[in-house]
Amino acid sequence: MPVLPFTELFEQAKLEVGDRATDTDTENYYKSLVNIVYTNLLPQVREWKAFVTTFDDPIQVIGNYNTGTVDITSGSATVTGTNTVWTSAMVGRKFIVQGDDEVYIVDSFSTTTSITLNRTYNGSTVDDGNYEILDDLIDQVMTLKLYSNNKTPSVADIAVDYTEVSGGGYLAKSLLTANWIVTEGNPSNVTYNTFQDFFFTGPTAAPTTIYGYYIIDPAGILRWAERFTSVPFIPINGALISIKPKITCRSQV
Repeated sequence: MPVLPFTELFEQAKLEVGDRATDTDTENYYKSLVNIVYTNLLPQVREWKAFVTTFDDPIQVIGNYNTGTVDITSGSATVTGTNTVWTSAMVGRKFIVQGDDEVYIVDSFSTTTSITLNRTYNGSTVDDGNYEILDDLIDQVMTLKLYSNNKTPSVADIAVDYTEVSGGGYLAKSLLTANWIVTEGNPSNVTYNTFQDFFFTGPTAAPTTIYGYYIIDPAGILRWAERFTSVPFIPINGALISIKPKITCRSQV
């Protein structure tokens, strides 16, 4: 299991209380506190544990999708893909064809190579055209959850692919619409304005591991997922995971 070095532990303790001092006496004080916790409060722990873990470097796995090409007949709402791997999770997302600024919505999913738009296509017939399926990420209250199964996220995932953590004082977090901050660019970034803290009162329910987090919308559709760099994380009493969701996305057309 990955461990934190002693120097990182006492530096993290300083940051948690906002102490920026770098003199020797201050550092020795925090070093002694870490040693007290380890030697006196956790004598039964045989491996050095990470008491505080912060994640602020996500990997994009749910976002714009443009794999393959599309065929669309003018006046038809049916889109046929070549080398596409579309999923039901894409229903409700925005659809555009390269060179056409008009935006459509994916109304229904038939197969990995067939979807239906919310209205007929108004442009010229498309043959092997480039496209993108976009996503609105911050127009609704979403829920941030931790997952316990050994899962590496992929773009084809849906919410049921993730096993939510339970027990040990764990509670999912609501991400309010007003708290997202958009930084425009190419690509744009959408960052939640505060860290979301998960405090633990003890081990979580079996399998007692945490591998990452995922975000779902009110309809239960998976919007984002990230696997932590150092896994698995095994919480103990007093452990804290602090996450600031940050999503890389395309500016709206």
